[in-house]
Amino acid sequence: MSVFKLILSFFLLFLLVSLTFSQEAPCSSLSNETFTDKFFGFFGFSAQGISFDGKLLYLSGKNMLRAVRADKKLSPTILENSFAIPSNLLQEGFDHIGDIATTEDYIIAPVEKRNYEPPSFLAYRKSNLSIDFISPITPQKHAPWVAIDMNNGIAYSSEFDNVTYLYSYNASSHFSFMERIALQGYSNAGGLMNVQGGDVHGKYLFLSTNSGQNPEGNVFIVSLETFAIVATFNIDLFGGEMEGVTVIEDSDSGISLGFVSNTAVGVVSRVYWLRCKP
Repeated sequence: MSVFKLILSFFLLFLLVSLTFSQEAPCSSLSNETFTDKFFGFFGFSAQGISFDGKLLYLSGKNMLRAVRADKKLSPTILENSFAIPSNLLQEGFDHIGDIATTEDYIIAPVEKRNYEPPSFLAYRKSNLSIDFISPITPQKHAPWVAIDMNNGIAYSSEFDNVTYLYSYNASSHFSFMERIALQGYSNAGGLMNVQGGDVHGKYLFLSTNSGQNPEGNVFIVSLETFAIVATFNIDLFGGEMEGVTVIEDSDSGISLGFVSNTAVGVVSRVYWLRCKP
């Protein structure tokens, strides 16, 4: 290879990396104005996930699903399934629902097995919170969250720790596995730690984590075009364990983020709303 071609190759590589990490994220910062909502009834279940479909707010516990009005009181409860993992799946080892996602007709829940056995996704009908179908077994060991890019029919998930890539699934074909995609832009050699939740808004994937082991913060925004981390934030949940995240479009075309967290081993759960600043 000539010196000119070598220099040109390095220049093109530098340009690609520069473009990858200079994308504009949908949030330049998050507001400090928050309100917190306590909600009860998750004792022993421990709140895990949150998803807003434009009408109702859906919450998940380890073995529970609940639909509530999306206001500051998080009430009344519209629907609830207190035994969301049926007995036959419990006998197979499924025992933990993570952060959920919603489509037009379904709530999609990642459900983990004991002993790090491969998990699956369960699809619940939004009309009555009953199960419609279960996905094929995934190649993951953990499945703490699922998020769906509705525009492209792709679902994403990851492991809990040492997250250096994402798993992608065909949302139009019972969430069959597609491929692993390398994640770019994290500073830990071992990847992101304690990834608890995820949601897609437009061309971006929002990830929530519960770990001081991520130097950049506990909320990450990932471009779904390059799969590079393009923004990070550190949210103080006042000692609570950060779980799932959802993105909510505001009436003025802005967005807010909703986080669910647990304190006192799941006795008290809260939802935090933070306004994204453009």
